[in-house]
Amino acid sequence: MIKFDQSVIFDLSGCAEINMKTVRFFEQSGERQYARAQRIWQVLTGYVMFKQNMSEKGAGLITYADLAELLGYDRRAGVTLGGPLGYIHRFCEQNDLPHLNAVVVSQETGIASWDEMFPDRARHLQEQKRVKKFDWFTVRTPSAGTFKKYPAA
Repeated sequence: MIKFDQSVIFDLSGCAEINMKTVRFFEQSGERQYARAQRIWQVLTGYVMFKQNMSEKGAGLITYADLAELLGYDRRAGVTLGGPLGYIHRFCEQNDLPHLNAVVVSQETGIASWDEMFPDRARHLQEQKRVKKFDWFTVRTPSAGTFKKYPAA
């Protein structure tokens, strides 16, 4: 029973105890590629919207190694991010969004490492500009289940 000034506001005495602990955490090991895509989406949208420059490649651009580190992995795990970034690429493509994955670049070249996603430099630069101008906070974060529907062709 919750009282305020001797008046009963809520009487919860007849209610069953409610377990409010419903927080779920992402797995760090054995994570499915589409679940990792969801995590990457969250990191990249914030990174782009707040115009971060952690990798010193320009505001809103991030290297594979720096992205891996932000996700809680060793920097060398950056080489494993192509699969999850592919889910993001296909989701954006099918939903007429700028390709969010375009802002993830190689430390050495400053461009994305997947030729299939961005076959030419001009297209890649165009997508980066579109990503940086887009208001990502208007798009709900896709669920892992949604990303699962966009596997490699």
